[in-house]
Amino acid sequence: MELSNLPSFQPLSFFSCSFDLAFSEEPLLKKPFLLPELSALIDEDSFSTVSCSWSFKGLHFYIDVQRPFVEVFYPDFSKGDALELFIDTYNMQSSTPYLHHFLYLPKPFEGVSFKEITRLRADVNRPLADSNHLKGKTTFFDDHYHMELFLPKEELYGFDPEEGKHIGLSYRLHSGRGEKANFSSTDFKYDHHPKFWAGFELFKEHYEIHKIT
Repeated sequence: MELSNLPSFQPLSFFSCSFDLAFSEEPLLKKPFLLPELSALIDEDSFSTVSCSWSFKGLHFYIDVQRPFVEVFYPDFSKGDALELFIDTYNMQSSTPYLHHFLYLPKPFEGVSFKEITRLRADVNRPLADSNHLKGKTTFFDDHYHMELFLPKEELYGFDPEEGKHIGLSYRLHSGRGEKANFSSTDFKYDHHPKFWAGFELFKEHYEIHKIT
C-alpha cells in the first residue's frame, strides 16, 4: 500500500481518555464541570464550551455555542444546528444495550426537539428513551446561544450511580454554518464505536462535599 493511501491518524487514535465527572443537580458552566478541551488532539477548531455533571437523578449538560444560530433540519440534522450526545452507561467500550445516541435541536423542527436515535442491534431488547421525559432549553443571543439539557436516569438504560462508577461519553456539535466540533474523535462512524468515547468516573467525593455545604 502506498503511503498516500494510508488513513490519517490522530493522537487520540492511540490512547483512551479518562476524566472525573463532578456532582451537581444543575448544569453549571464553570469548573469542575467543564469538559476538557481536546480539539487540538483531533486537529479541529473548537467553537463551544461544554459542561456535564451527574446526579442521582441523571446527567446534566450546559453548552455555550460560540456561533450564531442559523437553522435546524430533520432527519438531515447535520445540515443545520444540532447536538449529538453519545453515552455508554457502563463504559464497556463495546456494542452493548447500554449505548445511547441522543439528538438535540436548538429549535424544534416539525415536532422533533430532543430524542434518542440509537440504532439498536436486532438482538437488543430495550425501549428508546421517551422524548417527553428529556428536558432541553435553548437561550438565543445575537452571536451565540446556550443549551441546557437534562437526561433523567429513567431514560438512560443501565445508569445507576449507586452501583456504577463509570460512563463513556462523547458529543458532536453541528453549526448551521457547516462547521462540526467533536469531543473525542472525528471518526465518521464513531457513534458505533464506543472505544473512541472518553471515559468518566462519577466523582462521588464531590457529592459528599456538596452534601456538607
